[in-house]
Amino acid sequence: MPPGGKFWRHGNNVGQVVLTLDGSTQYDDFFLNQVFTGHGVFPCHQARLFVKDPQCTCRRADGSIFHVLFECQKLTHLRQSWPRNWQRKELTDLLKTEFFRRAFSDIVKELFNVAFPL
Repeated sequence: MPPGGKFWRHGNNVGQVVLTLDGSTQYDDFFLNQVFTGHGVFPCHQARLFVKDPQCTCRRADGSIFHVLFECQKLTHLRQSWPRNWQRKELTDLLKTEFFRRAFSDIVKELFNVAFPL
């Protein structure tokens, strides 16, 4: 199971992850902030707020933050460039690297474009 799997399964503990990061760091990335807060385009979050379907667009699981970032097969192409050892790292460690902050932002951006096509 990828890092923080049980911890992030439902997004209930996202605030604890944010608190463990360097407090002086601020992120002005709209998409990345959705990962940190758990609020945004994730189907599970949308379902809680707007009584929408919590299923991911892949229809294989609920669209939790964890599923979207690490499991969704529709987003596999965005994870192909990830280092091979990423599954051995803790989520908090991944979030401290520019590479993974950008990667997570790209995944949320893709999800956003699917949810709200132009």
